[in-house]
Amino acid sequence: MFLDAGKRNDVPERNAQAHVARGFGDAGRVDPGATAARPDTSSARTIPTGPAFGSANSGRTDTTADSKNEPPTALQALPENSSSSDPDAAAGKDGQASPHTGSDAGARKEPAASAQQPETPYPPGESSGAAARSKQPKDPSSPPSGDESHWVRCFNCREIIYRKLFEQSLKICPHCGYHYRLTVEERIAHLFDEGSFHEHDADLSPDDVIGFATGAETYPDVLARNRERSGHAEACVYGTASIRGHEVVAIVFDFAFMGGSMGTVVGEKVCRAFALAQTRELSVVAITASGGARMQEGMFSLFQMARTTLAASRFQRSCPRPFICVMTNPTTGGVLASFASRADVILAEPGALIGFAGPRVVEKTVRTKLPRGFQTAEFLHERGIVDQVVRRDQLPTRLRAILEVFAR
Repeated sequence: MFLDAGKRNDVPERNAQAHVARGFGDAGRVDPGATAARPDTSSARTIPTGPAFGSANSGRTDTTADSKNEPPTALQALPENSSSSDPDAAAGKDGQASPHTGSDAGARKEPAASAQQPETPYPPGESSGAAARSKQPKDPSSPPSGDESHWVRCFNCREIIYRKLFEQSLKICPHCGYHYRLTVEERIAHLFDEGSFHEHDADLSPDDVIGFATGAETYPDVLARNRERSGHAEACVYGTASIRGHEVVAIVFDFAFMGGSMGTVVGEKVCRAFALAQTRELSVVAITASGGARMQEGMFSLFQMARTTLAASRFQRSCPRPFICVMTNPTTGGVLASFASRADVILAEPGALIGFAGPRVVEKTVRTKLPRGFQTAEFLHERGIVDQVVRRDQLPTRLRAILEVFAR
């Protein structure tokens, strides 16, 4: 019902999942108590979400975005040089804000010459140079923090957006449909029923197992800096939640924490999430956004690929509920190559970068010009790797429909 023609129509294929566990041989067999300890629900806490994020949606209503292979990466705030100090005075018909005001309504307002222009993102398949790459913003998919400008410019289509409209639209550009990155709190408030998310094992933290250091900065220093910036102890949170009344176990990655990289704690949380879902016979919904394995933990981070893959396989063999993965921009490296790719249903946001290695690395390795749109969600959907490309504002409805089918 939800998968395109040519895709597998009998998901979940429980018997087909056993080949991964067999591929590891006896060494890959993991005792349920060894792979992930049973979740300790005594430390569960509730993350307050408040009213649903993005109560007013706008933009296109089609389920797929234009498959541009140059993923834009930043919003730029415009200077406060409008002829009207009241942003609502510039609103057009039907309450839609318009950047064109005053006598020059026929011309688009451009930022002042002194305003800093964002750098052009690196387009896959083209050479950019180290100097250009070093100028790219560190947190590209979010508006500038601390900026009180009422207007922002989309880095993809260069159109001007009213900031309040942009936030109400779930950080989707109303002109071109590009999906900017959400925080964990925004993602939880948007996808799950209000107040239903209860986090488990929020206090888990990694050890500096290999004594990693870059210059004077140690791994614990990096962890402390990312905790202060993101407000979370690790790059992944998990717990129980409900989607339109359907109780699920949710796994949400936080790209703001070290690029959503998977280390020992992230791997442990993913394994515990599958163990909890298996015990309570609940569906698993994972929202992934990751750059891959965490280099600061060396081989220990690579071990998590096998652990999470086997945890997902064991859940699929023993539990009748589905494992649904929503891949957001970006889902790469060890997360994609492990449990994320084993989902019964794989959804993706429009334009999301999905692949093991980045396009630049692939192109240099194969020494071949890559096709346009390579490793985008639309590119993978055409080739049967992604089941559906779904706009962010339609995700809750789509997830509810899938859960209702598997609940029959």
